[in-house]
Amino acid sequence: MLSSSSESEDVPADGANQQTATKEESEDDREVDPEWRKVKTENEEDEEKKQEDAPWIPIRVTEALQGSKTFKEFMERRRFNFLHMFSGSIDGLGEAVSRMAELQGIKVRVVALDKKRGMNLAEPQPFNDFLELVRTGEFDAAHCGFRGRSFNRRRYREGSGTAPVRSSQWIYGLPSNDREQQAEADLGSLLAIRSVQICFKVN
Repeated sequence: MLSSSSESEDVPADGANQQTATKEESEDDREVDPEWRKVKTENEEDEEKKQEDAPWIPIRVTEALQGSKTFKEFMERRRFNFLHMFSGSIDGLGEAVSRMAELQGIKVRVVALDKKRGMNLAEPQPFNDFLELVRTGEFDAAHCGFRGRSFNRRRYREGSGTAPVRSSQWIYGLPSNDREQQAEADLGSLLAIRSVQICFKVN
């Protein structure tokens, strides 16, 4: 995300009580400095060091920046991608994000990922595809509400009707689990781990 600061001209060296006039401009019309992401190094010829220190920015963001002369133009070109995992058949969160972004003049594309939508993160695909997408900067933000059935605290209450399959001591499954219970615990653990892996990779 771009940041800005206001700058004024240097005061004349004669010490006179002269104040410099600053050009007032709206935030949306301020110029975008094309050099803003270059990193200064002690040795300008050390390209490897420059690349190591420079912040990584997705190509789609760089292209929007290079084609814009003002912050307003940049925001018109810039689109934010939001990944919502385990969205359900009706993505209420995604709809809310889209509405709030529109109020702020921000373009957002919401991608809803859920088994009910034909995309199961328990399978190698689409998991590997989305992991690669977030690794290469295709998403700016992500949210996950992974399947909580095997983590449900209600199971620990007497008379709940469903026995727990994990505990704080046995987080991946109780030793007393039968095959079906352990399969449920494994699925819950897998979905939790994979969704966190994807969120962690979001830049």
